[in-house]
Amino acid sequence: EQGKGKEEYARQIVASAVGLARKYRVDEKHAMHVAYLATTIFDELTDAHGLGPWERLLLEVAAIVHEVGSYVHNRSHHKHSMYLISASEIFGLVQEEIEVVANVARYHRRSTPQTTHPQYMALERAERMTVCKLGAILRVVDALDKAHVRKVRNPRIVVHGEELRIFVPRTLDTRLEQLYLEEKGDLMQEIYGLKPLLLPSGT
Repeated sequence: EQGKGKEEYARQIVASAVGLARKYRVDEKHAMHVAYLATTIFDELTDAHGLGPWERLLLEVAAIVHEVGSYVHNRSHHKHSMYLISASEIFGLVQEEIEVVANVARYHRRSTPQTTHPQYMALERAERMTVCKLGAILRVVDALDKAHVRKVRNPRIVVHGEELRIFVPRTLDTRLEQLYLEEKGDLMQEIYGLKPLLLPSGT
């Protein structure tokens, strides 16, 4: 019974995040796809990040709302996303958790977390670490669907040595995604010591 109650609570939190995304007219299919990819990689990296189901849920929420800032302006939309999320209510999350979500969304593109960023530095040290761990994952999966076409559907994720290997069908042309991955895999390397790579299945 308790497990069912937790599942329902999590569903309500996700539904609230979807409601916020719709309010700001995000590409919902992209948002949900990024959320799916993010939780898939999170699950594969469980030993590396040491985070639990609650942080997984915060990552899912951040993935769903990461582009709300495009409603304000596409340029610097990651920063607009942070401000909009910080000022919004998401069912089931207290303000500190909303700030974590806002920061994770902020770092899905461009700069990685810096000590010169006041909103990031306002977080507790443990929360900053969570932002880095979740942000690293969100950057990778956003690179995989930067074109919003959901090309990378059901990747097989494998940690091999110092590589995060993302296996996709051999027939898929992923040159563009690979370029984005090289650009946005910086935080994954910094936090996890893993270089994200797109590889054809069977290699």
